[in-house]
Amino acid sequence: MSPTDPRWVLAVRAAYMIQGGRAGILRPGDRRHLHRLASYMGIKPFDANLVIAIVQDAARSGDASSARVRLGPEVADRLALLREARPPVNAERAASPVVLLLASSGVAAVLMAIAIRWLGA
Repeated sequence: MSPTDPRWVLAVRAAYMIQGGRAGILRPGDRRHLHRLASYMGIKPFDANLVIAIVQDAARSGDASSARVRLGPEVADRLALLREARPPVNAERAASPVVLLLASSGVAAVLMAIAIRWLGA
């Protein structure tokens, strides 16, 4: 799994926010933050919860002497089972700057023609 894969990025952030060692505690505010991040990266809420659960499971089944969650190949294999993130709908429909420039030029031309006609009449 690529280090830039949104599922892996979310898992790393979740691992960083988990507290309590083997307890795998995630504060509600941190969970909300992870959900916003997941939404921004195109991960569906259900899949975001699965990523968080996978990381919490890794924390609970990991080395008790370590304060940090270790994200190893087992976690990467589990994350690979989840569907890949897709960009949010708004990002897909965003118009390019060229299209916006052409559209605004067209609107300006129409308004100019209306103003000339109105002043000339």
